[in-house]
Amino acid sequence: MSQKRLPLLDLTRWFAALAVVIFHYFYMVSDVRNDYPYAQCFIKYAYLAVQLFFIISGFVIFMSVDNKKGPFVFLTSRFIR
Repeated sequence: MSQKRLPLLDLTRWFAALAVVIFHYFYMVSDVRNDYPYAQCFIKYAYLAVQLFFIISGFVIFMSVDNKKGPFVFLTSRFIR
């Protein structure tokens, strides 16, 4: 079971997930949002991190499908995992 990993892709996905967590923190804690005006710029575009995360996740799933012998084998292995 040899899987090739793309470290830069993993790092980008990690930063996108972190951006979503930070967005939720600033969104839920209104005092922090008002005390740190630089957070407004981050909050304004944080939705892009969610889209980036889903795009990368879809690419990773496609890479794992490419390594399988067919859709049934892929679905079976995903179900077992």
